[in-house]
Amino acid sequence: MWLTPLASKIIGGACVVALSFWITLKLLDYRESTPATSTDSTAAENEGSRGSAPAHRTTRLFDERSSRVDDLAVTWNAAESPDGSRTAILLEDRSKLYGSIMQEVSVANDDRTHTISVDFKPDTSPIAEIVMVYQGGGRQKTYYAFLHLNNPYEDLAPKGEGQISSKFLGNNWFRITLSGANNASGNTKLLVQLYPRHGAPQDTGSCYIANATID
Repeated sequence: MWLTPLASKIIGGACVVALSFWITLKLLDYRESTPATSTDSTAAENEGSRGSAPAHRTTRLFDERSSRVDDLAVTWNAAESPDGSRTAILLEDRSKLYGSIMQEVSVANDDRTHTISVDFKPDTSPIAEIVMVYQGGGRQKTYYAFLHLNNPYEDLAPKGEGQISSKFLGNNWFRITLSGANNASGNTKLLVQLYPRHGAPQDTGSCYIANATID
């Protein structure tokens, strides 16, 4: 039996509607099954790819576990530090050699400046020295400060190589800072060394230190 033109149009229109409905369902199903992408993670990857520098941190120096002692008598927690806690360290050089306490820390191979900060209190030694040496690469770089412990009226009159400062803290304590830059020659270690009695190797003497840090 032949369909009238009107019936054909009705049936054809219904088929188009059904086909459109089926395509719409398939598109919705595809969108729901597609995993979502996170713009946050992409932003984080882009941020990381820029090579942003790691955060700087402060490292405590000269504790019992991390430091090395050569020809030196050390008394831990021997007296009150400037903040009132009993954490000051007594360093006594009684040997015929240069006595020292030292510690090595890791640094980046760059030209960044690091700062050593140590609180000093004079005892029997007239002169002390702080030394920082960048090492491990093609060219070592050394900075140092001599401290005249018998000259408290001039804040120990520090002199040497690098950026040096001295600040009176009270109760005969002084905060000494020594700063110097690495030289980007491959140095990835920084040796920090403190001599409580400088002068001739056989000279003896002592001093107190506290709150030693590097950043």
